[in-house]
Amino acid sequence: MALRNHPVRGLVVAQTLGGLNSAGSFSPSRVTSLFAEKLHARTYHLYVPAIVATKELRNVLLADPGVRLALDMARKASCLMVGIGKPEIGAAVVETGFLSGTNLRRLLAQGAVGDITARYFDINGKRVLGEVDDRAIGLLWEDIESLENVVGVACGSNKTKAILGALRTGLLDVLLPMIGPRPQC
Repeated sequence: MALRNHPVRGLVVAQTLGGLNSAGSFSPSRVTSLFAEKLHARTYHLYVPAIVATKELRNVLLADPGVRLALDMARKASCLMVGIGKPEIGAAVVETGFLSGTNLRRLLAQGAVGDITARYFDINGKRVLGEVDDRAIGLLWEDIESLENVVGVACGSNKTKAILGALRTGLLDVLLPMIGPRPQC
């Protein structure tokens, strides 16, 4: 990570999406830890999966005090950094088994072109609701809408539609595109 050591007094870094169980893929826990380490910040992790098997399980996990605390801290963010994902076979949520091929086909059939914290949207920035949204553990669409200074990070030149859809959601205040021949994101 290119971020240099830069202590910021009183800073808190909170994870906004549950974890993924693959060392090779994007990891919300790792990103949260790296930012906190470099900025000497207090950290709040979500020690739960990004997407669970059922809505009922999600509700049980959301009732846990530790999970509630981490999400409450994220909801108070003065700046929120979110990744812009793309629903495809190579996506981290698919590679790690949190999203099945059936789920992916369903999302694509509904017009999904991208996601922010596992909240999917179409090319016009409209939400794609359904069972995946009901099983995700992280900030809700409404949580992100209520925050100021939302920074979207998109990595890869293959995310044109995801970026366009994300911009049209109205959720983002800033976009940091990280496009190159072979981004290490």
